[in-house]
Amino acid sequence: MDTATAPTEFEKLSIGLHRETDASNATQHNKPHEETIYLAKLACGNKDFLFSRELVIKVTGSEEGWIFKSEDPEIVGFGLQRQDALLAFRQDFATCWDVIASKDDSLLTLDAIDLKNSLKSLVTDSRVVE
Repeated sequence: MDTATAPTEFEKLSIGLHRETDASNATQHNKPHEETIYLAKLACGNKDFLFSRELVIKVTGSEEGWIFKSEDPEIVGFGLQRQDALLAFRQDFATCWDVIASKDDSLLTLDAIDLKNSLKSLVTDSRVVE
């Protein structure tokens, strides 16, 4: 009899996300869904961001949850439902822009400076929408 404890939801999500699979071969209940989306702009709340190039986002989802992740800039959104993960990604992007992109480099860590530079090279315009 196995006395090991059951994995946590986070561990199950991590295990599920490390499987190599193609979206065309994935079934709805036992393998993760994977796709890539490309955005020319992003809206979050009352703010719109226009990009100089497409933002590439890897989307992975399974029964345990969803992840939206971009590499450049490196931003991640998690959620139990797809729409929750997308909202988390949008909010994290907007927060990074508001908090990091406007800061003086002397106030930032090296990783934050890299993120700031990545954001500034991507975002050509950010505007508040009435």
